[in-house]
Amino acid sequence: MLLTSFRVRKIEAPTNRLIAKCTITFDGMFAVSDIKVLLKEEGDYYMGMPSRKTAAGTFEDEAYPVNSDVRSVLEKILFAAVKYSVDNDIELLNGEIKVGTNKVSLLQQDIEDYQLTSI
Repeated sequence: MLLTSFRVRKIEAPTNRLIAKCTITFDGMFAVSDIKVLLKEEGDYYMGMPSRKTAAGTFEDEAYPVNSDVRSVLEKILFAAVKYSVDNDIELLNGEIKVGTNKVSLLQQDIEDYQLTSI
């Protein structure tokens, strides 16, 4: 399985530390939207997965990485894209996997595998 594309929407007036919302697509067939990138107090980023509020008032993730290796790769790619978007003042950034990329697994992917374009 490969992360074939992503979209980063920079939040213009960050509130509650939310600086971007992302959508990712696997194998061009399955998308996960509403991934939040938040700024931690130390200045690092944090990835919040799509969640819903339960009847008990707690939040439950609706989609999430099944292990720390997958989370780490997704964070590495999305955080680099968000940083690029913020540094270059790009409101909407699209990343498409480059033609000829010979990666066969998500765990091998990096931000250099994507063609970045502003929309």
